[in-house]
Amino acid sequence: MILNIASALLLAVLLLRFVLPLRCAGIKVRAALAALVLVACAKYQIYSWSSGTLFLPELPVPVVVGFEFLYVYSVVLALALVIRDLLLIALKILRLAKLNVRLPGTADAQRLVLAAACGLLSAYGVYEAVRLPSVNEVEVRYANLPSDLDGYRIVQMSDLHAGPLHKRAWVSDVVGIANSLKPDLVAITGDFIDGSVAQSGDSVLPLASLKSRDGVFGVTGNHEYYYGMRQWTEHLEKQGVRMLFNDHRDVRRGSAVLEVGGIPDPAAGRMGGELPEPSEVFAGGVNGAFRLMLSHEPAFFIAEGNDADLQLSGHTHGGMMPILRQVVAGANAGFVRGLYSRGSRYLYVSDGTGIWNGFSCRILTPPEITVLTLRKAG
Repeated sequence: MILNIASALLLAVLLLRFVLPLRCAGIKVRAALAALVLVACAKYQIYSWSSGTLFLPELPVPVVVGFEFLYVYSVVLALALVIRDLLLIALKILRLAKLNVRLPGTADAQRLVLAAACGLLSAYGVYEAVRLPSVNEVEVRYANLPSDLDGYRIVQMSDLHAGPLHKRAWVSDVVGIANSLKPDLVAITGDFIDGSVAQSGDSVLPLASLKSRDGVFGVTGNHEYYYGMRQWTEHLEKQGVRMLFNDHRDVRRGSAVLEVGGIPDPAAGRMGGELPEPSEVFAGGVNGAFRLMLSHEPAFFIAEGNDADLQLSGHTHGGMMPILRQVVAGANAGFVRGLYSRGSRYLYVSDGTGIWNGFSCRILTPPEITVLTLRKAG
């Protein structure tokens, strides 16, 4: 329902503020533009017609990318048109105050310039969304870090969303990048997939080739619950990913102990699964151990009972673009991307390794594989 309302509003803005007022275009051109806008705004319905679900199109990847571009272009252009209208209102108020300030060019010229600029920006945003991730190196320093963990390298991947856009070949390339970083430990913080095991299970098979000294660990994201969490957990475990559900595993390095813990996503509450219990994760753990928490959603960093030294999360996709970043941060307790601290504790929120085809756009928010290196302060 919400998506239908949003698509209808998007369609209305583009028709009323761009297509219909475009005086330099004839009726046939405006009719063609209106048809293109209608197709773009009907993306979710077209996806549903292809597969029976809004977010799992059974279409070739280039076709999906094409629809993603049209939809992103529609959203970006609609936002630009709204900003233009607000600016025009502000300038009209200034003219009432005897300040004769106007936007350059005719109304048609302004709209066409916006359309061209937004088209280029949207193409860039979709390209950034679907390309292979960059490597982001981050050092996290602790005064009380055991010396045997100084230099410990954790490679984090998050929000792979293997499925409609990211197929097996893409995941294989991501695994190759991760292996080249020579991690001590690999952490995958949820939203591995889109689709059921039958639909997308083949796409995650390259995860079995991940190499790290102390193993590969993961937690569920909300998307695992949409497509059969138990089946996905079993399938991921077969690929060598040790899934954590309110528990932890010990990793020993010399005399130091690193406890790797994880919680399930709160989407479990809607699907009859085990709810996240941060206070239970490290129960019975080793005194003085370094505690690493994996949580798909970053807001659990400030949850009661969470005493992890470092939490790794995803879910936000970094906000995807500057205008949306503040909205996404507000929905995640203010945590949206990068490194945060509370006293001697740290949270790192990944921008995400892949992208969800609900809105495949990254503007100034590139996909990433993160290398977090633990360092002893001073």
